[in-house]
Amino acid sequence: GSDTANIVITPLSDLLNEGIETFTITITVTGKCVGSISKSLTLYISDTEPLIASATGATICSGDVATLKGSVYGGLPGYQYSWSAGLGNDTIAFAAPLANTTYTFTVTDTCGNSQSAPATVDISAPTPDFNFAFNTVTNVAFTNLSAGAVSQTWYFETGDSSQVFEPSYTYPEPGVYDVTLVAYDALGCPESITKPLTILSEFAIFVPNCFTPGKKDERNDV
Repeated sequence: GSDTANIVITPLSDLLNEGIETFTITITVTGKCVGSISKSLTLYISDTEPLIASATGATICSGDVATLKGSVYGGLPGYQYSWSAGLGNDTIAFAAPLANTTYTFTVTDTCGNSQSAPATVDISAPTPDFNFAFNTVTNVAFTNLSAGAVSQTWYFETGDSSQVFEPSYTYPEPGVYDVTLVAYDALGCPESITKPLTILSEFAIFVPNCFTPGKKDERNDV
């Protein structure tokens, strides 16, 4: 006849890299018919470096796609990867968040050990703003109030534009114009703001807002 014996051996990690360790199991069977028989089995346990996961994020402009990269060191190869937010099961993932977001990269080795690392996507954008004042009826001085910007382009809705930090501009005729300021940060990420501007005629007809009875100089008080 035959017998089967199962022995479960669970190696313990002592966090020491000791190369390949061995141990031997000897089984001895004694019986009336066979006397005494011994068999030995040698097992080899290979130490591995501790499993370490790392990940890198990115800084992007609003609306762009970021490339996230995960990497692994140590552990026992045959890795399985995963990203939070359903970004996939590879070392490289792609994300296009609307705001600053941190994702998690997780790696699991053949031994079932898992490690995770964060990867942050930052959205880079300046904050455009401006004000204006009239030098004359048609000439306007613009004040740049943008934050986080390194360059800018002004659009005056006349077909003209300017890249001067704080330009003055003379409008050719009366009307309501939408002035747009596009600000760019150090990465070249643009953000814009538009404000209406009203240009009056240089020759306006004066209409009194009241009449003064008894005035003989034919002029009314205002």
